[in-house]
Amino acid sequence: MENYDYISETTELRQKAEERVKERTSEEDKSSDSDKLKLIHELEVHQIELEMQNEELILTKTAAQNMADKYSRLYDAAPSGFFTLSNDGRIKEVDSFGAHMLGHDPGYLKNKEFALFISGETRPVFNYFLEEIFENKKKETCEITLVSDDNRTSFVFLNGLVMDNGGECHVTVVDITDRKKAEESLLENQRLSIIGEMATSIAHDFNNSLQSMLGNLEMALHAPELSKSTYQYLNVINTLVKDAASRVKQLQWLNGEKQESNQYSPVNLNNLISEMIVQSRPLWKSDSEQKGFNINIITSLGKIPEICGMEVELRSAIFNVFKNSVEALPQGGDITIKTETKPEGILISVSDTGVGMDQETKRRVFQPFYSTKGIDPGRGLGMSGAYNIITDHKGNISVKDTSPGNGTTIEIFFPVCTGKKLENTVGLIEEPNDLNAVIRILWVEDDDSISIVAQEMLKYMGHRGDIARSGKEALEFMDRNEYDLVITDIGMPEMNGWQLAEIIKEKYSGKMKVAVISGWGSQIKEEEKIRNGVIYVLSKPFNLSQLQNLIEKVHHNVN
Repeated sequence: MENYDYISETTELRQKAEERVKERTSEEDKSSDSDKLKLIHELEVHQIELEMQNEELILTKTAAQNMADKYSRLYDAAPSGFFTLSNDGRIKEVDSFGAHMLGHDPGYLKNKEFALFISGETRPVFNYFLEEIFENKKKETCEITLVSDDNRTSFVFLNGLVMDNGGECHVTVVDITDRKKAEESLLENQRLSIIGEMATSIAHDFNNSLQSMLGNLEMALHAPELSKSTYQYLNVINTLVKDAASRVKQLQWLNGEKQESNQYSPVNLNNLISEMIVQSRPLWKSDSEQKGFNINIITSLGKIPEICGMEVELRSAIFNVFKNSVEALPQGGDITIKTETKPEGILISVSDTGVGMDQETKRRVFQPFYSTKGIDPGRGLGMSGAYNIITDHKGNISVKDTSPGNGTTIEIFFPVCTGKKLENTVGLIEEPNDLNAVIRILWVEDDDSISIVAQEMLKYMGHRGDIARSGKEALEFMDRNEYDLVITDIGMPEMNGWQLAEIIKEKYSGKMKVAVISGWGSQIKEEEKIRNGVIYVLSKPFNLSQLQNLIEKVHHNVN
């Protein structure tokens, strides 16, 4: 069949050539010698045959070149890298996209080992992948991590197939970095959600313990004839308990809880910063000098107004930012803290001359549990805790400037304290209430350690109070006595605080005032309070001032 086609094509070509010769032959040529004419005719036909074949070859070559250019453009523009690898893993051919993934020109990569651009952790995966391709002679896939010379890391999917010659294989490399990051982000969110739920549960139990400790400490601080040294010791413990409560609050923030703004009071940031530097002296001076280097603290505290907030939480936030700068100076250096008033609010800037951050660290520095200092020292809650506290105070924190080896500047903005003067809920009350202000209180609490100190606190403030250990017992008390206020814990067995409040609301038509206390922090929403007829919420641990503030509000409404 092939021979037949060839003969047909040759015959057709000769016919066309003879037609062209006839067109070129003049009348004079026709009258020439017949043999001469015949020879000339044959030569001319052969020449034209060659010309026509050349034309066909040129057309075929042009078409082939166009097709090659088309597929070359498609090859180079594909969103995948294409490699030809030898059986020992050397790069024989690579397209421009694949070369870009490795951070080099195709010429440089020629005969280089592909494994040189693979992370150490996933190199064994690639070696097994290559071995399976040549051994099984079938398509193989795997996922690895590429690391280019400019330290760019990318997750890629490999798809390989051995070539017909058996000594090389084709490998397509697809960048799946974005997909991997999305998967990691989803897993991270799920992990943080679980951690947040666990942290909130643990925080509830800690808050109950801290409430008992804080209540007893405050009662001890009000005991008569305390020596000055004893008072100081107890006051230090009192401060530590409040600081511990602040740490617990950071755990609760992991589950999305926010601080109640009605517990805010005016705070002088300059005083807070000065106290923090003195209190943290062992961290930045004693420890560093013992290791043979110095850390210099430079302050430039401008004239700034007060802000609204919780002093304990704000001290913790600024300390964690300061501590981060100290840890960035393993060989010593300078830390500069400035405060000034800007149009955006009050600015605190903390600058260090330390190791600085790369882009990945800068991106994740405020993420919970992210740390560059290992598991033991960092724990990964310092900067994330500072972020939560600052944003909860309507402020903003950001990494203003940083780069590896050139230090870091972190800026914090707070809004100025405006509007009516806030109630100061921090500190101890100085005198018990006037007996004329006595109100009748029923306190419902199933934790004996808290109920005992609650009774002492009410007694100290000059109020009449009964303690019920359950919601059922509280209803029995209310059948026998009249009360101006019911203070109930939320988390109780059989009948919780919300259920008790709902019964009281229905039974007394909203005339009985109900306040709830909870170790769950400030998760309680305003609509939930209104729905259950609750006028006030106290988050554990609370102090005497906060309790007195609640009772005074109720007394004002009663009278």
